[in-house]
Amino acid sequence: MSDLKEIILALGTNHEPEINIDKGCQYFVRYFGNVWLSSQLRTEPIGIHSDRFVNCLAVTYSKLELDDIQKEVKRIERLCGDTPELRAENIIKMDIDILEYGVQRLHIKDWSRPYMKLLIKEFVQAQKSKDIRKQR
Repeated sequence: MSDLKEIILALGTNHEPEINIDKGCQYFVRYFGNVWLSSQLRTEPIGIHSDRFVNCLAVTYSKLELDDIQKEVKRIERLCGDTPELRAENIIKMDIDILEYGVQRLHIKDWSRPYMKLLIKEFVQAQKSKDIRKQR
């Protein structure tokens, strides 16, 4: 294990969004314990023809290695019912991207999306007000 790292994750779903976003967030809280969760935003799909998405951020801190976090993310996607077969039909029950692991930024294109900028701004404001421990 390494030093404690900030982890920023983006969650999105276009299928039963109210149910699946809450389910994904609950799994994160169970696994990581203390998780800050952003508000949920409805967004238009990018790169696929489907219903609108609901997106949010989850921010936590962990000593786990990136590979371990990635495995847990995939497990949570599966627990939410996400499968390759459904994705082939443009049904995304849960998509989770690790945007930041410590100082390492991932999914660089996602950072410039307007809805992502709003969610990141919300997180920065919560950090400033020390409200980074909001849980659902």
